[in-house]
Amino acid sequence: MRVVTTEQMRQIDNQTIEQIGIPAIVLMENAGRAILDTVNCHFPGMEQIGIIVGKGNNGGDGLVIARHLAMSNRAVTVYLAAAPDDFTGQAKTNLKIVRNLGIPIVECQSRLNPRSSQEQVLRFDEDLLIDAIFGIGLSRRVEGKMAEVIRSVNRSEATVVSVDVPSGLDADTGQSLGVCIESDLTVTVGLPKIGLLIQPGAKLAGKIEVAEIGFPDSIIENQQIQTHWTTDVDLVLPGRPSNSHKGVYGRVFVLSGSTGMTGAATLTSQAALKSGTGLVTLGIPQRLNSIMEAKLTEVMTLPLPDTEEGTLDLTAERPICNYTDQKQQVLAIGPGLSRHSSTVALILRLANRLSHPMVIDADGLNAFSEEPALLLKLSQQNNRQMVITPHLGEMSRLTGRSIEEVADDPMGVAIDFAYRYQMTVALKSVPVTVASPQGQIWLNSTGNAGMATAGSGDVLTGVIAGLMAQGLHATDAAVTGVYLHGLAGDLAAEILGQHSLMATDILNYLPQAIGKVMTQE
Repeated sequence: MRVVTTEQMRQIDNQTIEQIGIPAIVLMENAGRAILDTVNCHFPGMEQIGIIVGKGNNGGDGLVIARHLAMSNRAVTVYLAAAPDDFTGQAKTNLKIVRNLGIPIVECQSRLNPRSSQEQVLRFDEDLLIDAIFGIGLSRRVEGKMAEVIRSVNRSEATVVSVDVPSGLDADTGQSLGVCIESDLTVTVGLPKIGLLIQPGAKLAGKIEVAEIGFPDSIIENQQIQTHWTTDVDLVLPGRPSNSHKGVYGRVFVLSGSTGMTGAATLTSQAALKSGTGLVTLGIPQRLNSIMEAKLTEVMTLPLPDTEEGTLDLTAERPICNYTDQKQQVLAIGPGLSRHSSTVALILRLANRLSHPMVIDADGLNAFSEEPALLLKLSQQNNRQMVITPHLGEMSRLTGRSIEEVADDPMGVAIDFAYRYQMTVALKSVPVTVASPQGQIWLNSTGNAGMATAGSGDVLTGVIAGLMAQGLHATDAAVTGVYLHGLAGDLAAEILGQHSLMATDILNYLPQAIGKVMTQE
């Protein structure tokens, strides 16, 4: 699903009115009714409803909702966050209609004592409050009486639904403009806004639903939108013909593990298999081979020369190349490899030898952080079929930016790196951000805080590699893999809770995640 900036949304709205000829008041009517349908679906039993409206189009949407609620015999009160004389355009028209219908109206500012903020009184006793104060056009801090209105909503015990965006939220950055509505549900109009999907906006918005109001596809296409919110309709899953065999579903070679880190190798290898790969081979330090043969039943192993510390030795280069050259394979490199100097040298040497599609994570990325230019060479060798899956710390080391800088702008950092090094980046931020070399970006809609656990990233590496082995393009594999990985975590958390979630739980619920997506196709 496409995701828009404030300016893109304005253009879509204006072009729909001017080029297509749909009047603004018709779009407002469509928005109000679509939002109300969503509210009724989520909260059918709530009878005492308050709608706090501002003077602009967002308030106009709220007034349309109020009218339809009243006409269906629901108890509704309209709270004006601005003076009645300040209402303009379609909002002014709909305010007049609400007055003529005799719907109760309360002027919020009359309830606020300007002499002292401690004496200000504005209470909402309704079960449900609908926030229609500010829309996407807000760009400055909310202060004074408007700020107090928002604080009063947040102090209430009511369920809160926001129209389009929570009032006080910057729709582009996801930042609070001084004070912001804390919503249980946000019904956004037309298309999701970026600020609803990134933190802290995602937390402030609560659950997000999209209300379709009749924007033509041709107008949306004109915007050349590059940002997406990954839902199940965006996924690419490989088919499974009935007359197939294991060779049809590709091969993954996992280069992973060291003394004390056999778990990473196990999780990555098994995740590749559970994602549908036909054959998986694990390249492992030879002194760990017996351990892995006991742990892994379905995965083949390739014992490799190692150091005394139980890490891969530089002399493993030749047997790795000999093995991977035998058949087309996707390489998954990095989980649990260690930062031993000989292992780092091996990874960098392989960069000059291998031309296979690959997924690089963890210690593989740490090795390249010393010579990031080799990543560009590597991506060029394998025709850009390459995915990296860094967390914030690994991205910091790769880019030379602080972790705080990466966390503050994960989309910008991911897009810049993907374009500069011509590879797909799956940055493990919140949400996980996937960027393509062509400048497109996907914000993932699945996953939960319980997945912040050791080994979760190893599972993701295996899933993406497994999907690539089955023929998916690197970016498609990353987008689909990230979604399935998050969905598996969500399904596991429903049963086990977030606090007790482990990486093996994500792995074990991966089949259910794939099954759920396939039944929805």
